[in-house]
Amino acid sequence: MPGLLKTDFYEVHGSRHGAPRYQYITELYFPDRETFEKAFFDESFQAGLDKSLEHVADPVFLISTEVLTQQVREI
Repeated sequence: MPGLLKTDFYEVHGSRHGAPRYQYITELYFPDRETFEKAFFDESFQAGLDKSLEHVADPVFLISTEVLTQQVREI
């Protein structure tokens, strides 16, 4: 995807409320909202995404803007 800075893929191990609703989570990082929207809402990308989602039950997309990052210890 044009403008994509980083992607993280997670396996979900639990939830405070019992079994988690989802098994995996992917996060995508872009430099700004405009770059994200241009890449994500591109017709050809959406067509490929629709094809991929045929294999995913009940997908959810959450679009957010980072408000604050705080490092609490050295990594």
